[in-house]
Amino acid sequence: MSERTLITEIYSLDLRLSGCELELLRFGKQVIPAISLSQADAEELRLELAKAQLWEWNQFAEIKQKADKRYSRYFRSWLLMAGAAVAARTGYPSCWLALLAASASFLLWWWANLRENQGTRAAQEERENYLPDWTYLRRRFDEDPMVAVSGPYPPRGVG
Repeated sequence: MSERTLITEIYSLDLRLSGCELELLRFGKQVIPAISLSQADAEELRLELAKAQLWEWNQFAEIKQKADKRYSRYFRSWLLMAGAAVAARTGYPSCWLALLAASASFLLWWWANLRENQGTRAAQEERENYLPDWTYLRRRFDEDPMVAVSGPYPPRGVG
C-alpha cells in the first residue's frame, strides 16, 4: 500500500494514511494513536486525500472572481437606483430624469440576472452530462509530480 500525507491548513498538523491506519501528526510526531480503518474505507480516504492535492479541485480563486463580477453587476444597478431616488427628490415635479434612471436600473438588474442564469444553466447542463470516470483520477493520483502538489496552482510545466 502507498503512503499519503496531506498537509492541512492548520500549521504543523498533517494527516497520513499508511496502509489501513490514519495518523494525525504534528511536526512529524503522532498526536493521537493511529486509527485503524477497513480496507474499503482506507481506499476511499486515500482517493479523497489524493483528490485534495490536485490543483484542479482547489480553484477557489475562480469562484471568488465570478462572485465579485456578479456583485459588481448588481451594485451598479443599486447605484443607479439611488441616483434615481436623488433625482426624484431634487427634480420634483419634473421626474423625467428619475424615471430614466429607474428604467436604466431595471435594465441593468435584468441584464445581471440574465447573465447569472446563463452561467447557472450552463453549469447545470454540465452536471447532467457528467459521467464519473474513476480511471482518470486513479491515473492522475499515481503520477509522481502531482502527489507533491498542495497549493491551488499547477506545478511548473503543467497546465
